[in-house]
Amino acid sequence: MEQDLIDIGLSKNQREFLYKTVLKFPRNFVLLVAPPHEDVHKTSILLLKELSSLHPHKKIIILEKFKRCDLESASQLKIEQDRSYIDYLDSIVFRRPDIVYIDDVPDRKIINKIFESTHFFSLVISTFHASSACDAIAKFAAMGIPKRQLAEHLDFIISQRLLRKLCAGCLKVFDPVAKILKGIFVVSVKVLTTMA
Repeated sequence: MEQDLIDIGLSKNQREFLYKTVLKFPRNFVLLVAPPHEDVHKTSILLLKELSSLHPHKKIIILEKFKRCDLESASQLKIEQDRSYIDYLDSIVFRRPDIVYIDDVPDRKIINKIFESTHFFSLVISTFHASSACDAIAKFAAMGIPKRQLAEHLDFIISQRLLRKLCAGCLKVFDPVAKILKGIFVVSVKVLTTMA
């Protein structure tokens, strides 16, 4: 089943923001953030597909450890175990792509290389594991990346959380009884009064 940004739960306002800002050119660096064990790749793949349809003449290169994205209009490079991201980024610069997607930024050297390379590309999209946008910045600072460098190169951080979505067949409307609601309210009042 073909999905788009609506299918992953983005509101109309969020999609409009993406179209007016993130999906326009030129941009330096967009970071998609999600906690470990949450799949941020679906969002990045949908963003790449959207970019490809909005800008079919743009050259896209995808750099991944594991092939997750199947985008016909893009050149895809799988990172081999004996090579590093830096080797690939050096070779990508000579191809002069407009958009580069880099899967899971692992460490300071790679991030610095991405920052050095951003002036060669119109847009760099990457993923990073952190619990929030603020946590991502804190992790970058802990890696020793100067705040000035972050401010200069990082345009957007999109933080996501996955929520369970019930299918239409499983969904049941529930109208809680007033007694249950009153019980919940009383408990919360007791908690508030004991804390005061």
